[in-house]
Amino acid sequence: MILVTGGTGFLGAQLTFDLVNAGNRVRIPVRNHSKKRNLEFVFNNKEDWSSMIDFVEADLSDMQSVQELVDGCDQIYHCAAQVSFLPSQAQSMIQANEEITANLVNALLGQENVRLCHVSSVAALGRNGSGETIDENSIWNNAGHNSNYAKSKYAAEREIWRGIAEGLNAFIINPSIILGPGHYKSIGMSFQRQVWNGLAFYTKGANSFCDVRDVSKAMISLMSQSNINGRYIIASANATYQDLFNTIAQELNKKKAAIFIPPILNPFIVSIEKIRTSISGTKPLITKETARTASEKYYYKNDKIKSAVDFDFLPLQKTLQESCKSFLNQMSAIV
Repeated sequence: MILVTGGTGFLGAQLTFDLVNAGNRVRIPVRNHSKKRNLEFVFNNKEDWSSMIDFVEADLSDMQSVQELVDGCDQIYHCAAQVSFLPSQAQSMIQANEEITANLVNALLGQENVRLCHVSSVAALGRNGSGETIDENSIWNNAGHNSNYAKSKYAAEREIWRGIAEGLNAFIINPSIILGPGHYKSIGMSFQRQVWNGLAFYTKGANSFCDVRDVSKAMISLMSQSNINGRYIIASANATYQDLFNTIAQELNKKKAAIFIPPILNPFIVSIEKIRTSISGTKPLITKETARTASEKYYYKNDKIKSAVDFDFLPLQKTLQESCKSFLNQMSAIV
Protein backbone atom coordinates (compact mmCIF):
# COMPACT_ATOMS: atom_id res chain seq x y z
CA MET A 1 0.00 0.00 0.00
CA ILE A 2 1.21 3.50 -0.88
CA LEU A 3 0.20 6.53 1.18
CA VAL A 4 -0.12 9.93 -0.51
CA THR A 5 -0.83 12.80 1.86
CA GLY A 6 -2.30 15.75 0.01
CA GLY A 7 -3.53 13.30 -2.62
CA THR A 8 -6.48 15.51 -3.59
CA GLY A 9 -4.20 18.48 -4.37
CA PHE A 10 -2.69 19.53 -7.69
CA LEU A 11 0.55 17.55 -7.34
CA GLY A 12 -0.92 14.77 -5.21
CA ALA A 13 -3.61 14.02 -7.79
CA GLN A 14 -1.06 13.71 -10.61
CA LEU A 15 1.12 11.47 -8.45
CA THR A 16 -1.88 9.31 -7.52
CA PHE A 17 -2.81 8.98 -11.18
CA ASP A 18 0.70 7.83 -12.12
CA LEU A 19 0.85 5.36 -9.23
CA VAL A 20 -2.57 3.88 -9.99
CA ASN A 21 -1.72 3.73 -13.69
CA ALA A 22 1.26 1.56 -12.76
CA GLY A 23 -1.03 -0.85 -10.89
CA ASN A 24 -0.51 0.38 -7.34
CA ARG A 25 -3.11 0.76 -4.65
CA VAL A 26 -3.08 4.20 -3.01
CA ARG A 27 -4.35 5.44 0.35
CA ILE A 28 -5.31 9.11 0.61
CA PRO A 29 -6.24 10.88 3.85
CA VAL A 30 -9.20 13.23 3.48
CA ARG A 31 -11.20 15.59 5.62
CA ASN A 32 -14.97 16.04 5.44
CA HIS A 33 -14.50 19.13 3.29
CA SER A 34 -11.95 17.61 0.90
CA LYS A 35 -12.64 18.20 -2.77
CA LYS A 36 -11.72 15.61 -5.39
CA ARG A 37 -11.86 17.81 -8.51
CA ASN A 38 -8.10 17.47 -9.12
CA LEU A 39 -8.38 13.68 -9.08
CA GLU A 40 -11.45 13.79 -11.31
CA PHE A 41 -9.50 15.93 -13.78
CA VAL A 42 -6.39 13.74 -14.06
CA PHE A 43 -8.38 10.52 -14.30
CA ASN A 44 -10.62 12.18 -16.90
CA ASN A 45 -13.77 10.37 -15.77
CA LYS A 46 -12.30 6.92 -16.42
CA GLU A 47 -14.51 4.25 -14.92
CA ASP A 48 -13.51 2.54 -11.69
CA TRP A 49 -10.44 4.74 -11.05
CA SER A 50 -11.54 5.18 -7.45
CA SER A 51 -11.52 1.41 -6.87
CA MET A 52 -7.70 1.58 -6.60
CA ILE A 53 -7.83 4.39 -4.05
CA ASP A 54 -8.68 4.09 -0.37
CA PHE A 55 -9.98 7.38 0.97
CA VAL A 56 -9.44 7.46 4.72
CA GLU A 57 -10.81 10.18 6.95
CA ALA A 58 -7.81 11.35 8.95
CA ASP A 59 -6.39 14.37 10.72
CA LEU A 60 -2.66 14.79 10.12
CA SER A 61 -2.39 17.02 13.19
CA ASP A 62 -3.55 14.11 15.38
CA MET A 63 -0.78 11.63 16.22
CA GLN A 64 -3.04 8.62 16.73
CA SER A 65 -4.78 9.31 13.43
CA VAL A 66 -1.42 9.46 11.65
CA GLN A 67 -0.23 6.21 13.21
CA GLU A 68 -3.35 4.43 11.97
CA LEU A 69 -2.92 6.06 8.55
CA VAL A 70 0.62 4.78 7.92
CA ASP A 71 -0.15 1.24 9.11
CA GLY A 72 0.55 -1.25 6.31
CA CYS A 73 2.17 1.30 3.97
CA ASP A 74 5.70 0.76 2.70
CA GLN A 75 5.92 3.92 0.57
CA ILE A 76 4.88 7.35 1.85
CA TYR A 77 4.63 10.45 -0.32
CA HIS A 78 4.13 13.51 1.87
CA CYS A 79 2.56 16.17 -0.38
CA ALA A 80 0.22 17.75 2.17
CA ALA A 81 0.95 21.33 3.22
CA GLN A 82 -0.76 24.61 3.84
CA VAL A 83 0.06 27.37 1.35
CA SER A 84 -0.67 31.00 2.10
CA PHE A 85 0.97 34.38 1.60
CA LEU A 86 -1.48 36.23 3.83
CA PRO A 87 0.21 37.77 6.90
CA SER A 88 -2.75 36.82 9.08
CA GLN A 89 -2.19 33.11 8.34
CA ALA A 90 1.60 33.05 8.63
CA GLN A 91 2.05 31.60 12.11
CA SER A 92 -0.72 29.02 11.79
CA MET A 93 0.76 27.85 8.47
CA ILE A 94 4.29 27.53 9.87
CA GLN A 95 3.01 25.60 12.86
CA ALA A 96 0.75 23.33 10.80
CA ASN A 97 3.36 22.38 8.18
CA GLU A 98 5.93 21.61 10.86
CA GLU A 99 3.47 19.71 13.05
CA ILE A 100 2.01 17.40 10.42
CA THR A 101 5.50 16.53 9.17
CA ALA A 102 6.74 15.85 12.71
CA ASN A 103 3.76 13.57 13.33
CA LEU A 104 4.45 11.62 10.15
CA VAL A 105 8.14 11.23 10.97
CA ASN A 106 7.39 10.09 14.52
CA ALA A 107 4.85 7.56 13.29
CA LEU A 108 7.39 6.05 10.90
CA LEU A 109 10.42 5.92 13.19
CA GLY A 110 11.26 2.36 14.10
CA GLN A 111 9.27 0.85 11.25
CA GLU A 112 11.21 -1.35 8.84
CA ASN A 113 10.96 -1.39 5.05
CA VAL A 114 9.29 2.03 4.85
CA ARG A 115 10.52 4.81 2.58
CA LEU A 116 9.37 8.43 2.71
CA CYS A 117 9.39 11.11 0.02
CA HIS A 118 8.88 14.59 1.45
CA VAL A 119 7.69 17.31 -0.92
CA SER A 120 9.34 20.53 0.12
CA SER A 121 10.00 23.58 -2.09
CA VAL A 122 12.92 25.51 -3.54
CA ALA A 123 11.75 28.21 -1.13
CA ALA A 124 13.08 26.07 1.72
CA LEU A 125 16.61 26.40 0.31
CA GLY A 126 16.64 30.04 1.39
CA ARG A 127 17.01 33.27 -0.50
CA ASN A 128 19.79 35.67 0.37
CA GLY A 129 19.41 38.22 -2.41
CA SER A 130 18.03 38.80 -5.87
CA GLY A 131 20.11 37.46 -8.75
CA GLU A 132 21.61 34.43 -7.00
CA THR A 133 21.83 30.91 -8.41
CA ILE A 134 20.73 28.25 -5.93
CA ASP A 135 21.47 24.52 -5.71
CA GLU A 136 21.00 21.76 -3.13
CA ASN A 137 24.02 22.95 -1.15
CA SER A 138 22.66 26.42 -0.52
CA ILE A 139 22.50 27.33 3.17
CA TRP A 140 19.39 28.73 4.79
CA ASN A 141 19.78 32.27 6.07
CA ASN A 142 17.16 33.54 8.52
CA ALA A 143 18.06 37.08 7.54
CA GLY A 144 17.41 36.38 3.88
CA HIS A 145 14.43 37.27 1.69
CA ASN A 146 12.35 34.34 2.89
CA SER A 147 8.57 34.28 2.80
CA ASN A 148 6.54 32.83 5.65
CA TYR A 149 5.70 29.92 3.34
CA ALA A 150 9.44 29.34 2.91
CA LYS A 151 9.87 29.36 6.68
CA SER A 152 7.10 26.79 7.05
CA LYS A 153 8.69 24.46 4.50
CA TYR A 154 12.11 24.90 6.09
CA ALA A 155 10.63 24.00 9.48
CA ALA A 156 9.03 20.89 7.96
CA GLU A 157 12.34 19.92 6.34
CA ARG A 158 14.07 20.05 9.73
CA GLU A 159 11.69 17.34 10.91
CA ILE A 160 12.65 15.16 7.93
CA TRP A 161 16.37 15.64 8.60
CA ARG A 162 15.73 14.73 12.25
CA GLY A 163 14.01 11.55 11.12
CA ILE A 164 16.86 10.66 8.78
CA ALA A 165 19.35 11.15 11.63
CA GLU A 166 17.27 8.71 13.69
CA GLY A 167 17.27 6.05 10.97
CA LEU A 168 14.32 6.97 8.74
CA ASN A 169 14.74 6.02 5.08
CA ALA A 170 13.71 9.28 3.42
CA PHE A 171 14.55 11.85 0.78
CA ILE A 172 13.38 15.36 -0.04
CA ILE A 173 12.37 16.95 -3.31
CA ASN A 174 12.42 20.72 -3.75
CA PRO A 175 10.19 21.61 -6.70
CA SER A 176 10.25 25.08 -8.19
CA ILE A 177 6.92 26.70 -9.13
CA ILE A 178 4.75 23.82 -10.36
CA LEU A 179 2.69 24.31 -13.53
CA GLY A 180 0.88 22.01 -15.92
CA PRO A 181 -2.52 20.82 -17.08
CA GLY A 182 -5.06 20.66 -14.27
CA HIS A 183 -8.48 21.70 -13.10
CA TYR A 184 -8.91 25.38 -13.89
CA LYS A 185 -9.35 26.21 -10.19
CA SER A 186 -6.16 24.38 -9.14
CA ILE A 187 -3.08 26.15 -7.83
CA GLY A 188 -1.18 25.04 -10.93
CA MET A 189 -3.50 27.11 -13.12
CA SER A 190 -3.30 30.32 -11.06
CA PHE A 191 -1.21 32.14 -13.68
CA GLN A 192 -3.72 31.26 -16.39
CA ARG A 193 -6.55 32.59 -14.23
CA GLN A 194 -4.72 35.87 -13.68
CA VAL A 195 -4.14 36.39 -17.39
CA TRP A 196 -7.69 35.29 -18.25
CA ASN A 197 -9.15 37.83 -15.84
CA GLY A 198 -6.96 40.61 -17.25
CA LEU A 199 -3.37 41.15 -16.11
CA ALA A 200 -2.25 44.72 -16.73
CA PHE A 201 1.03 44.82 -14.80
CA TYR A 202 4.34 43.03 -15.12
CA THR A 203 7.64 42.96 -13.22
CA LYS A 204 11.22 42.13 -14.12
CA GLY A 205 11.50 39.25 -11.68
CA ALA A 206 12.54 35.72 -12.56
CA ASN A 207 12.13 32.26 -11.07
CA SER A 208 12.24 28.59 -11.97
CA PHE A 209 9.30 26.48 -13.13
CA CYS A 210 8.54 22.80 -13.60
CA ASP A 211 5.78 20.55 -14.94
CA VAL A 212 3.60 18.71 -12.44
CA ARG A 213 4.07 15.53 -14.48
CA ASP A 214 7.85 15.84 -14.15
CA VAL A 215 7.60 16.29 -10.39
CA SER A 216 5.52 13.13 -10.09
CA LYS A 217 7.91 11.23 -12.37
CA ALA A 218 10.92 12.35 -10.31
CA MET A 219 9.28 11.31 -7.05
CA ILE A 220 8.48 7.83 -8.30
CA SER A 221 11.94 7.39 -9.85
CA LEU A 222 13.73 8.43 -6.66
CA MET A 223 11.43 6.27 -4.52
CA SER A 224 12.41 3.19 -6.52
CA GLN A 225 16.08 3.58 -5.60
CA SER A 226 16.45 2.87 -1.90
CA ASN A 227 20.10 3.96 -1.84
CA ILE A 228 19.20 7.52 -2.87
CA ASN A 229 18.67 10.06 -0.12
CA GLY A 230 19.26 13.74 0.52
CA ARG A 231 17.42 16.48 -1.38
CA TYR A 232 16.80 17.12 -5.06
CA ILE A 233 15.74 20.30 -6.85
CA ILE A 234 13.04 19.67 -9.45
CA ALA A 235 13.20 22.57 -11.90
CA SER A 236 12.75 22.53 -15.65
CA ALA A 237 13.73 26.05 -16.65
CA ASN A 238 14.48 29.51 -15.32
CA ALA A 239 12.39 32.28 -16.86
CA THR A 240 11.26 35.83 -16.22
CA TYR A 241 7.70 36.39 -15.07
CA GLN A 242 7.24 38.77 -18.01
CA ASP A 243 8.12 36.06 -20.54
CA LEU A 244 5.96 33.54 -18.70
CA PHE A 245 2.88 35.78 -18.65
CA ASN A 246 3.45 36.89 -22.25
CA THR A 247 3.48 33.27 -23.40
CA ILE A 248 0.32 32.50 -21.44
CA ALA A 249 -1.39 35.59 -22.85
CA GLN A 250 -0.50 34.52 -26.37
CA GLU A 251 -1.78 30.98 -25.81
CA LEU A 252 -5.04 32.27 -24.28
CA ASN A 253 -5.51 34.99 -26.90
CA LYS A 254 -5.42 37.68 -24.23
CA LYS A 255 -3.66 41.04 -24.12
CA LYS A 256 -0.15 41.07 -22.74
CA ALA A 257 0.52 43.03 -19.58
CA ALA A 258 1.66 46.50 -20.67
CA ILE A 259 2.45 48.40 -17.46
CA PHE A 260 5.83 47.83 -15.81
CA ILE A 261 5.82 48.02 -12.02
CA PRO A 262 9.26 48.81 -10.56
CA PRO A 263 9.98 47.51 -7.04
CA ILE A 264 9.65 51.00 -5.57
CA LEU A 265 5.92 50.94 -6.41
CA ASN A 266 5.21 47.59 -4.74
CA PRO A 267 3.84 49.15 -1.51
CA PHE A 268 1.44 51.23 -3.58
CA ILE A 269 0.16 48.19 -5.50
CA VAL A 270 -0.26 46.21 -2.28
CA SER A 271 -2.25 49.06 -0.74
CA ILE A 272 -4.54 49.26 -3.77
CA GLU A 273 -5.09 45.50 -3.58
CA LYS A 274 -5.99 45.75 0.11
CA ILE A 275 -8.63 48.35 -0.72
CA ARG A 276 -10.03 46.21 -3.54
CA THR A 277 -10.29 43.07 -1.42
CA SER A 278 -11.81 44.93 1.53
CA ILE A 279 -14.59 46.10 -0.78
CA SER A 280 -15.08 42.80 -2.64
CA GLY A 281 -14.57 40.54 0.35
CA THR A 282 -12.16 38.32 -1.64
CA LYS A 283 -8.62 37.18 -0.88
CA PRO A 284 -5.85 39.46 -2.22
CA LEU A 285 -4.02 38.33 -5.35
CA ILE A 286 -1.03 40.46 -4.37
CA THR A 287 0.54 40.66 -0.90
CA LYS A 288 3.73 42.23 0.37
CA GLU A 289 5.52 38.88 0.02
CA THR A 290 4.29 38.03 -3.48
CA ALA A 291 5.00 41.56 -4.73
CA ARG A 292 8.57 41.39 -3.45
CA THR A 293 9.19 37.92 -4.87
CA ALA A 294 7.80 38.90 -8.27
CA SER A 295 10.37 41.69 -8.51
CA GLU A 296 13.38 39.58 -7.56
CA LYS A 297 15.38 37.08 -9.60
CA TYR A 298 16.13 33.57 -8.39
CA TYR A 299 17.72 30.87 -10.53
CA TYR A 300 17.94 27.16 -9.69
CA LYS A 301 20.17 24.32 -10.87
CA ASN A 302 18.79 20.87 -11.71
CA ASP A 303 22.04 18.97 -12.30
CA LYS A 304 21.66 16.63 -9.32
CA ILE A 305 18.32 15.06 -10.29
CA LYS A 306 19.50 14.67 -13.89
CA SER A 307 22.56 12.69 -12.84
CA ALA A 308 20.72 10.68 -10.16
CA VAL A 309 17.99 9.16 -12.34
CA ASP A 310 18.92 10.15 -15.91
CA PHE A 311 16.11 12.67 -15.95
CA ASP A 312 14.85 14.77 -18.88
CA PHE A 313 12.43 17.61 -18.23
CA LEU A 314 9.50 18.64 -20.38
CA PRO A 315 10.26 22.00 -22.05
CA LEU A 316 8.58 24.93 -20.30
CA GLN A 317 7.03 26.00 -23.61
CA LYS A 318 5.31 22.63 -23.94
CA THR A 319 4.03 22.82 -20.37
CA LEU A 320 2.53 26.26 -20.99
CA GLN A 321 0.98 25.27 -24.32
CA GLU A 322 -0.68 22.16 -22.93
CA SER A 323 -1.86 23.78 -19.71
CA CYS A 324 -3.30 26.76 -21.60
CA LYS A 325 -5.06 24.43 -24.03
CA SER A 326 -6.56 22.56 -21.09
CA PHE A 327 -7.63 25.84 -19.50
CA LEU A 328 -9.31 27.04 -22.70
CA ASN A 329 -11.17 23.74 -23.09
CA GLN A 330 -12.53 24.06 -19.56
CA MET A 331 -13.51 27.71 -20.07
CA SER A 332 -15.39 26.86 -23.26
CA ALA A 333 -17.26 24.09 -21.45
CA ILE A 334 -18.32 26.51 -18.72
CA VAL A 335 -19.56 29.10 -21.20
